[in-house]
Amino acid sequence: MNKSSTQYLPLILITAFLDILGFGILIPSLPDIIAGFAMNGSWTAYSQGIYSVWMFFGGLIFWRMSDIYGRKRMLVGTSIINFLWYAVLLSSLFFAIPKGGSWVYYPDTNILFIGFSLYLLSRLVAGFGWAGFSVIQAYIADISSPENKTKNMGLIGAMFWMGFLVWPAIGWILGGMGIFTVVIGCMTVILINIISIIFLLSEPEKHQASSELSIDIHESFRFSHEVRWLLVFSFFTAIGFSSIQSGSNQFYADKFGFWTDGIGYVMSWVGFISIIYQWWLVRYIRLYFNEIRMIQFAFAMLLIGFLLFSLNSNPWFLLGIIPFFPIGMGSFNPSVSALLSMKAWKDVGKVMWYNTSAMSIGWVIGPFLVGFLYVYNISFPFYASTVLFCILFVVSLWIFQSKYN
Repeated sequence: MNKSSTQYLPLILITAFLDILGFGILIPSLPDIIAGFAMNGSWTAYSQGIYSVWMFFGGLIFWRMSDIYGRKRMLVGTSIINFLWYAVLLSSLFFAIPKGGSWVYYPDTNILFIGFSLYLLSRLVAGFGWAGFSVIQAYIADISSPENKTKNMGLIGAMFWMGFLVWPAIGWILGGMGIFTVVIGCMTVILINIISIIFLLSEPEKHQASSELSIDIHESFRFSHEVRWLLVFSFFTAIGFSSIQSGSNQFYADKFGFWTDGIGYVMSWVGFISIIYQWWLVRYIRLYFNEIRMIQFAFAMLLIGFLLFSLNSNPWFLLGIIPFFPIGMGSFNPSVSALLSMKAWKDVGKVMWYNTSAMSIGWVIGPFLVGFLYVYNISFPFYASTVLFCILFVVSLWIFQSKYN
């Protein structure tokens, strides 16, 4: 690891940790916010879909712009965008929540419409702000030596899951003081981070030229059948998992009566299991399973998890059901990346870009499907995910048997 990496890695990891701030600290409050505008609970999922759309486009735009204008400038820019989306969200809440902190349903639908429109605008801006995560990845790639690049990239994932553990708990604590306190707290933290990036972070000494990162869409059709199937698996896994990512919080509120505090507990439990699994348990499972079996194991875990989640009516049983999801995704993502890197040969960078894009598009499509199904029955999105992962599990048995063995 070079001197630049030693000096700036902690700060860039803190920035990654703060990028998950809005997702972790505000997601538990989304059912409250949607209710405050007197909107159907399905809008919790729809608003996540809007977020995902602009997260996808923002990632493409700012990643490439960072090659032209520099990583530091784009990190400052995306952090300012994060600050702005909190400001827009705060302004929207004035149309639904008085300073006392309790919900008020205004009889004037125009007022509610203005507030809700500002809320949706904040989700759009938030998606662009999340693009900073792709710039962070590029920054760490620049400052890492070849032998430490994988390790340092893994630290980003650690910060992501640590955010799932810490921020929901903080959101629950601040939530007791009112939603305004939560948003103002987020804005304060982001402002401190912006100042830190400006004065403490420097531009990496080198980064890849934009010409080396160009993507020829036509070339994607020259990928092997194995690579194409892995990209298909990534795409449909993202769609299937969207029911938990974008629909579970509203489900907790509607079925179990959870609000900010209960949802915060569940999200912290997800983060805790993810950290335990990825930092400790997965090494023992890898003694018995190769990457192929790990993907099949992941589909099996997600299939069982969604089946139990769909049928469960006892909130205490969630403690035993929830771990299936972080274990499943914690097994799937690294295994697919490892297989793609082995099968792609010299096209590793391009293939990884396509894998990220496939999952991003899945994250866009999934929440809108969740919202559509949720209108008819709050359990339908999770039944659909159960069926989807059953199909993926069966297809993976056939594909891996015929293509890889």
